[in-house]
Amino acid sequence: MVHYKSKTFFENTHSLNKLIEFRRLVEKYFKMVGPNFKIPIIEHEEVSNLRMNINNMIRSIEYIMLAANIDTTIKYRAPLARGGYVETVCILNNMFNLHLYRISVQQSISPQDILDLINRAIGVYSDDKIWSAIRTFNPILYFIRFLEFMFNTPFSLLKNVGFNTQKIENSFIVRIIKFIYLCVGFLVSVLTLLNLLGYLEIFKEDFKYFIQQYMSW
Repeated sequence: MVHYKSKTFFENTHSLNKLIEFRRLVEKYFKMVGPNFKIPIIEHEEVSNLRMNINNMIRSIEYIMLAANIDTTIKYRAPLARGGYVETVCILNNMFNLHLYRISVQQSISPQDILDLINRAIGVYSDDKIWSAIRTFNPILYFIRFLEFMFNTPFSLLKNVGFNTQKIENSFIVRIIKFIYLCVGFLVSVLTLLNLLGYLEIFKEDFKYFIQQYMSW
């Protein structure tokens, strides 16, 4: 998953267009289903097609939102009659079961909660559009993206064979290792760029002079 601050202009535009299309489908779906958002036993063909299209997009939309630091879960407290338990609910994955999370007529998880998440994500990508255009022409970005890909490849392979690597990836030690890895990679990319531009020797002389001046203090 590529963080939104690392996406190019074309990736930003693609994510933004998918979010806008997803919002259009969700709005149309809930407008057709009605205020109680319960699914009829025999669905209208257009409603069924909308539901299928929404289901096909949910996974990619969730990744797009998570990349924008948008949490797709909310805390739901059940009515006291049902135990009053607290549950973490992924709104996107449960958007067709919202009627199950109704506490009362006045309090429930509603379609508007889903639309609010989508609109927040659209706002994030819209605000970043100019910066994404600038990043697109930054060669260092692609080198860092390559480093991240190489670092994350072992975890992806372990996931594909059934291992749960989330705890390992989120551990403090792995985060430190990744930070050091990316810092070293960034330094190497800067030195490579300076060498291509013909400024590496000048940089080395200036750096050497700086070290000598620092040591003489």
